[in-house]
Parts: sequence; structure tokens; C-alpha cells
Amino acid sequence: MLHELLSGTVLSVVQLEQANTENLSAWLDPYREWGEWVKATLSDNEKALVAALKAVWPQAKHQVCQMHFVKNLSEPVHEADRALQKEIRAAMGKLPVVPMPTQEIAAECASPEAEALADEAPSHELPAPISPAIMQAIDMISGIPLTTLDSVAPQQW
Repeated sequence: MLHELLSGTVLSVVQLEQANTENLSAWLDPYREWGEWVKATLSDNEKALVAALKAVWPQAKHQVCQMHFVKNLSEPVHEADRALQKEIRAAMGKLPVVPMPTQEIAAECASPEAEALADEAPSHELPAPISPAIMQAIDMISGIPLTTLDSVAPQQW
């Protein structure tokens, strides 16, 4: 799409089977006469399009669309994130299976002795430490950094 920026006017649109430099230059050629009036061009940084723009308006500065620039810039971060997710899934799969409580254990937990012990336990104790791998996985899933839980009373969380 050839688009005039200040007025927002669409000047020309083309759909090509093969979008190469030659075809794109041929499409832009009728506008070559604008030469000195074209101060800048903007694209998604597709090589054939950039080459065609430079061929038709060699004096014009070229800029990559900011959205495409940021997307391209952030791609390594997304790749690293996907790799970390796979690593965490693999690590989580290696954790031992948590056994289901048997009826005996469930009965023990419901016994008056167990309830008395629970009543005697101080309510201000911090939870058991969490392994760094589990903390990182929970951080990623929830978006809440668990390292801050060490300084927060259990009643607050």
C-alpha cells in the first residue's frame, strides 16, 4: 500500500504473486516523478520493499515501522522465554508424584490429637522454603515474585 502520511490518503494498492524488488519497483515507478517531494519512506523492513523504495526514491530516508522494530527487537526475549518454559515443564515432569492420602492417613489427620497439635502450632510461622525452580515457575505463571513472600506474614497472603 502506498500511503501519504500527512493526509492519510491511500495512493495505490497492489497485490503481487511475487513481491520482489523488480515487481515492487515497477508498481512504484509511476510515482518516481515525485522525487524531491518524497522526504522519507516507512516499511516493515522487508528487504525487497526497502530496495524498491531506494530504487525509486534514492534521496529519501527510510525508517522501519516502530511496531515492527520493537517486535523484531523483542524476539530474542520471547525465544528465551519459550526455552525457559520448556525447561521448567521438563523439570516439573521430573518431580516425584505426590501420593494421595490413604484412608488411614486421612483418619489420623482428622483425629482429636492432630487437631490439638494444629491448635498448638503458632500461626505466625513462615511457610517452608520453596525451591528456586518452583519459585521461578510460579513467578512466571502468576506474575507475582514469590521472593517477597518471605517478608510477608502468612495472614496477608
